[in-house]
Amino acid sequence: MAAKNDQPPSYWEAISVPGAAASQIGGGVFFKDFVPTKINRSKLQSNDTFRDQVDQANKWLLAEGGLLVVCCETVEYKVREDGFSKGIVNLERTTYTETWQDRTTLAYGLRLWVINSEIKQTSQIAYETIVPRMRYSGYPGEEEEDVKTALDRFNQKYRTFEAFPGRVINVETVRSKIHLHTEPAIDVDRTVSMERGPSDTIYLNIFKVYFEIANAHLEVVNGEISFEDFLPEHQETHSEVFQRGNAWLREHEKSDLELLNLQTVSFKVKLKWTGLLADPLRALYTDMGDSNTEYWKMLRVYFVKYVTPTPSLISTVSLKSFYPIQDKKSYEEFSSLRDRIQKWTAATGVQVLNIETVPIRVGRSQEAKQGYEAMHTSRNNDQVDCWEYIIWVYIKGEFDEPPANVIAPVPPHKTNESCNIM
Repeated sequence: MAAKNDQPPSYWEAISVPGAAASQIGGGVFFKDFVPTKINRSKLQSNDTFRDQVDQANKWLLAEGGLLVVCCETVEYKVREDGFSKGIVNLERTTYTETWQDRTTLAYGLRLWVINSEIKQTSQIAYETIVPRMRYSGYPGEEEEDVKTALDRFNQKYRTFEAFPGRVINVETVRSKIHLHTEPAIDVDRTVSMERGPSDTIYLNIFKVYFEIANAHLEVVNGEISFEDFLPEHQETHSEVFQRGNAWLREHEKSDLELLNLQTVSFKVKLKWTGLLADPLRALYTDMGDSNTEYWKMLRVYFVKYVTPTPSLISTVSLKSFYPIQDKKSYEEFSSLRDRIQKWTAATGVQVLNIETVPIRVGRSQEAKQGYEAMHTSRNNDQVDCWEYIIWVYIKGEFDEPPANVIAPVPPHKTNESCNIM
């Protein structure tokens, strides 16, 4: 199908009906996970590839009907190996631990964030991976690319030769482990890996681009994707880096770029005798198992520019965080956290740009001072790493918190707590 000058509607244009009540878009935003159910730790195999999970998501969308996709993301879960939990992925746990002596088995899945709509239209999704060239690709003489060069190669294809399969939903940077003793070394559809521990682990940062498949309402289009990185300055928190990014968005509001999504991305910082060397575009890196490794987090903002652009699509974005509530014995489960997000987005009526789930270290390094807002962290080879999942909700425009009698305020996050209950 040839690209047309009339662009398909954006997410919020598609679900906005002139004169319709707010309840027609209501119900709030919630997620559905598609994660492998059977893990073979010794063979590093699972019963589902990532492409299988996308197929399952599309079948679920068709069965449910009337759901529109807000965004997609790759989530990782620790695979339990103890007692009756052997090889099981627990979708309810919002925390996990890692020890430097033992390697951790992780399962990867698709998290689909959706919203109900009275429009009789069901989203179907597709995705494409962008894999930077590297020396482990299996091709002699292959030159290594950074993530920007790999994205430029992708854009050249869709800018001139082919059209996107539909409108871009969002983009994400995903850390993929290099398995040197398997063929191929990099498998972007693999949904299980064994990582960390005392051994060195090699990673490659790749992109996943998610599309809403063209249909009677959506045409295929030509375009290109870009991003802007915002690195922490000094001891800036996540919210402070976000505010700098938001100021940049306001300055570029009159633009032919369409804002897609924001993502918190971790990257390794090299320790040199001259100081720290930060290269956020670097694709290939090694996590040294027998020494300390320094990491920074940055805010990566993604855009798309269609061949026939719609002007002034960049707007101010607001930020809302959700964290698992902790009591003396346990942490809140994911189903409860999901329900709170759905109720809050329904009560406020906000227009959600995208949502991300981010694993955060607990109780040490910079996190002991700044909690989940910390943008600097380190991996020590002689300590237990304790993690909890934080969910960041990025919102178009401003919002007001609902009254306390509608949505009860949650207890403050316990920044300095240890992880002995994880």
